[in-house]
Amino acid sequence: MEFVKVRLAPLCAFALGSFCCALASPAAGPDSVRVSTYAGTGVTGISDGSAAGASFLLPYGLAAGRDGTIYVSDETAQRIRAIAGGTVTTVAGSGAVGPLGFAVAGGYRNGPALAAQFDTPLGMAVGPDGALYIADSKNDVIRKLQNGVVSTFAGQPGATVAVDGNASVARFVRPRGLAFDAAGRLWIADFGGGLRCLDHGMLTTVPLTPPTKEVTAVAVQPDDGTVLVASRYSLYNYTPATGVSIAVNSGPASPALAEGNVPFGTPSQMAGIGHGQALFTDVVASNLRYVRFATPPFITGGYTRAIAGGNYERNADNAGFADGTGADARFSSPTGLLVVGNRAFVSDTGNRRIRIVSLPQFRIPESGKNSEYQYDANHYEVALVGPSWTYFDSHDGDSMCAYVEQQLDASGKLTKPARCHTVRIDAGGLAAMEDYVEANLAFRHLDLIVLSSIPSVGSSGGSLAPFRASIAALLDAIKPSHARLTVFWQYYDELISNREQLRDAEVNPAPFEVSPDDLYVRDRPEELRVMGSLDGLAVTQCDSFDAAVAYEKGPGPSLFLPDNDHFTARGNAFYGTLLGECLVKRLLTPK
Repeated sequence: MEFVKVRLAPLCAFALGSFCCALASPAAGPDSVRVSTYAGTGVTGISDGSAAGASFLLPYGLAAGRDGTIYVSDETAQRIRAIAGGTVTTVAGSGAVGPLGFAVAGGYRNGPALAAQFDTPLGMAVGPDGALYIADSKNDVIRKLQNGVVSTFAGQPGATVAVDGNASVARFVRPRGLAFDAAGRLWIADFGGGLRCLDHGMLTTVPLTPPTKEVTAVAVQPDDGTVLVASRYSLYNYTPATGVSIAVNSGPASPALAEGNVPFGTPSQMAGIGHGQALFTDVVASNLRYVRFATPPFITGGYTRAIAGGNYERNADNAGFADGTGADARFSSPTGLLVVGNRAFVSDTGNRRIRIVSLPQFRIPESGKNSEYQYDANHYEVALVGPSWTYFDSHDGDSMCAYVEQQLDASGKLTKPARCHTVRIDAGGLAAMEDYVEANLAFRHLDLIVLSSIPSVGSSGGSLAPFRASIAALLDAIKPSHARLTVFWQYYDELISNREQLRDAEVNPAPFEVSPDDLYVRDRPEELRVMGSLDGLAVTQCDSFDAAVAYEKGPGPSLFLPDNDHFTARGNAFYGTLLGECLVKRLLTPK
């Protein structure tokens, strides 16, 4: 067994004996997201031509053709525009711009595409047949554009009522969003009618829990077919096979907050990117947001963060126009959204432009999804297993795993790149982590398994024998993989700094000894006893206590969120770098 206590050197650097490394910077973060203009001048109009010189009235829906053409529904121009080869053309719709120059009068006419009429075309989707399907919202119908001809696919113009049945009798209220799944079913966000599904010519209304009819957007996950639904104040995950919907409420009546106490936002249109993740345009905050849904029983909370369009959460002060990096870029009332590869196309409606956002490589906790991820001999594979703080309020290079990778790769001790996988088990104690490793990781190609834990998990009833037995059993279980085992001891906020507890000290004395001179815990015999119980086992221990206390005594921002045991972005960098340094110093050799 190896046991190392990492102390903090001056100037926020970490020291391990003679080894010293400054706090790492994120491998990727807000600056890895870049926003640029794809089409539109920002001037009101319906001029076709080069993408840089074309004009829009109110671009809304987006869809991608099989040949890479990007289709745009120009909401008040009553037109469908196409962008291909750097040129914008009108492919459907007609009518003259009104005297004020902001809108074309709506109408309803099928036939040749350039003579057809729409009334507020919004969401679009390309179907299995290659045709473009259009939510003609104020006509209350779904239109179809194929081979230069516009026809009505479902609904009756002017009905404005929700009626299920075959395509000839089906009725819509205000269809706003469309999405096809792999089975060819058309999912429809019908504002006022709810979530609708058109399958083999039959339209049905899909119940959501809690119920809502004010559905604004719909998308389908590309990997598992989960249907993503947005209402005015909620996001839903709907599973067609089970009929179960899971909602995250973000409404004003009972607003739910995501990790980091961040509001979920106000979605306009959505795009699924797989593995329980999605992007959506926030028309109120004027930004592009990333959302990661809860995946119970492992992860019980959702996560969202603005990735482009300013840092204000749910605040119209973000609105404006600027290309650039994620936080510096600006949108104005963005609506339509389309993801193609590692790029997102956004209808920047208020700016009358189509924008492109380069997306980062989003990291996700792999809990319960390990079969979908590679563990191979071409990487030094690390699994970081622990409770919610191991991957909290993170989505990119701002996670503990990202910093661990940086330290391992920079060490010069590896002949192959490091790859760190996070396994997050909310409120997971040692028993839950042990069970997960034995069931899901023991048979994979892994070089190292790190358990992120607190010493109290080993002191059940004061007896350390069960704790030692669990670790010994875990070592036996991972023998076939030849992986090494490390325990990374971390501590609750109250065990690092008792600033909050001192406020209540007169009423509720702190349950541990504190030094009134510097307000930090000094005596922790129970924790040290737990660590010593692993003597003789093939386990490396990395202890963060002294380094965290030394940091918290300094002038820098806290490692913890206010009144919370989870880490800030600074905390993720601190603990990830600390763990990486410990592994480099005491453990790391290539296999």
